Amino acid sequence: MRLFQGEVIQIFGMLNWDKERMTFVAFKGFRTDKTDHKLIAIEDVVLFDHCLFVFSTIPDTKFLEAVSVLVKKAHLSKKSSEAMYQEAERLLLKEINLESYKTVDENISIRSLVEATRANRFDAEYWQPKYDAMLKRIATYKGGVSTVGEQFTALKNNFKSEAGKTYRYIEIGDVSTSNGEVGYTELPTIELPANAKIEFGERQLIASKVRPNRGAVAILENHKGYIGSGAFTVLKEKGQVPLEVLMVYLKTEPIRDLLLRYNVGTSYPVIRDEDILNLPIPLLNEKDTTDIVKNVITAHKNLAEAKALIDLAKRAVEAFIEKDENTAFKVIQAA
Repeated sequence: MRLFQGEVIQIFGMLNWDKERMTFVAFKGFRTDKTDHKLIAIEDVVLFDHCLFVFSTIPDTKFLEAVSVLVKKAHLSKKSSEAMYQEAERLLLKEINLESYKTVDENISIRSLVEATRANRFDAEYWQPKYDAMLKRIATYKGGVSTVGEQFTALKNNFKSEAGKTYRYIEIGDVSTSNGEVGYTELPTIELPANAKIEFGERQLIASKVRPNRGAVAILENHKGYIGSGAFTVLKEKGQVPLEVLMVYLKTEPIRDLLLRYNVGTSYPVIRDEDILNLPIPLLNEKDTTDIVKNVITAHKNLAEAKALIDLAKRAVEAFIEKDENTAFKVIQAA
């Protein structure tokens, strides 16, 4: 889409999905001077403090209001999604007694050579007392504790490319750390990176092994046949813990901090599949499990609704720019 320099439309609101991705929204007309044009550097889409569409002429007020309604509804859906996910996380942390958890202040740990040899870790970072305190608290959960490996099956590298095909490739940067939204890039075989090693199936969880403290964790529901980076641990349910509970668990701040214990990287934190598989996970009661799953599903549904509304607003603005206002209204009415 090409946006033409002309009238600048003042923003009504915006959706900022995460720090890397900004979503274009709606506006109320005002005219900028030459200085403003120099500052915002007109491109196909202008990004700075906020997002702006640049129109050749100011649209009719009714059209702007129609687009604004879509944006405001999307904003409410996104806020609802955030609230539902935060509630799921609060329920989990409260149940496993980590809701107000603070790391211990001790900085001295004395270990025997036997312990260090058994763990094959001789670095001071691994033996920090805060990790011992965290694992002890998890281990004493009243409902019992399992491990991720006991509750989920890890998918091994299973992808072999075919010449002449185009694949939908998911890399670490495609996973939003804020809401678990997953993007992808379509690549021909010849452009696939060497680390394209996994073909995804239905209903799987992916967790980044690179910088695991970022919380790049997501559930793949409709990504069968997509290809993923070998830097993901890919898990499928086999026990009593649903993927939704595991997702919330891995994205909580205490667990993201705990995962740094297993870092084997030098330039940046990296962990291994077995570090996630060996991670203890509490076995929640049925009610809490159901509530968390319900909240996560609703959060994902509301997020999808927000995205659909924003996409509709964008298509309407594109129709206005490329054709006319009547066509733009038809785009909105047809949805």
